[in-house]
Amino acid sequence: MKKEELDPKDLLDGNYEATHLSFPVEASMDRVIITKPGETPPELGSELFESTASVKRRRRTGSGSIDWNLEDTFTLSLWSAYFDWIKWKCLNVPGCRPFSLVACVGRQPVYLNVYEVMNISPQDYRKKKPAHTKKDIRVYTRLEFANREHTVGGMAPRFSNDGSVEFARGETESDPGSELGEVLESNPKD
Repeated sequence: MKKEELDPKDLLDGNYEATHLSFPVEASMDRVIITKPGETPPELGSELFESTASVKRRRRTGSGSIDWNLEDTFTLSLWSAYFDWIKWKCLNVPGCRPFSLVACVGRQPVYLNVYEVMNISPQDYRKKKPAHTKKDIRVYTRLEFANREHTVGGMAPRFSNDGSVEFARGETESDPGSELGEVLESNPKD
């Protein structure tokens, strides 16, 4: 169902699932380094070492393979040979020539969110496969990938060659809160 076809109350209450791809963070990260209290975390920008056995276990088990807690420091690494963020192209896909990301996502930025579907254990999640409705997810971090020449909108400031900063907000489908703004604009109170 398209967003425009949703009941305005469902938008306000978060009773809908936005278009997205999702993967367990444990299985999708290239490296996960867990540093115990008192130990020194890896230096950012340096190579991260995780044993081959640990990587295989995380990818095989997926959700629930890491004990997320507030005592340890977690260093996560993600890289891809399939995206050139500078040229805003998808490449190295077997059987395909390089193509612009605009062909897939339009001119909006790409977002990487780390979130949790609340109130369900990893075991129950595997059995029930619940929807990721806006009201049932808790976002922990959100990264915005944009390209000055190929994307418009987004939430992060844009820096130009002359050093000036441009702020844009609410111009993308995935802007958190944009649904609420649209509902309030289309249903003003008397």
